[in-house]
Amino acid sequence: MESQLGCGILCAQDDTCASLTHHVGQCHLYNSSVSTSDVQAPGARTFIKHGYVYLGCYLDDKERLINDEHIVNDSMTYELCLTQCRQGNFLLAGLQAYVHCVCGNSYDHVKYTVQNEGDCNTTCAGNNNQMCGGFYRLSLFQLI
Repeated sequence: MESQLGCGILCAQDDTCASLTHHVGQCHLYNSSVSTSDVQAPGARTFIKHGYVYLGCYLDDKERLINDEHIVNDSMTYELCLTQCRQGNFLLAGLQAYVHCVCGNSYDHVKYTVQNEGDCNTTCAGNNNQMCGGFYRLSLFQLI
């Protein structure tokens, strides 16, 4: 039984993987892009390699959910953060408090849990239509 994050890691590490589907704990890797119409199982999620998946609004604290790289930019957006983390070959990207972007490859799933989406209520400094976490809340993305 593979988690969605584990499935993304498998695809990221496989040079022949171009896309994947994840459904009911099962991971299917494809060597070409697969559209959602190609997936037979209702509720299956399809992801294209070099894309991203929004994982949700996560609890954070002073020890940090992820913090292998920390970027502060007064023009922070999803695109800026995700691009920086991808260029650093990280699997996860998180945004917090208007201007902060953090990158990493893993986190403690027990300690750091999904929170109410309304807790991620601060806009990104570079795009006020995007939410960049909140007070000790991280808008977390998986890079695939």
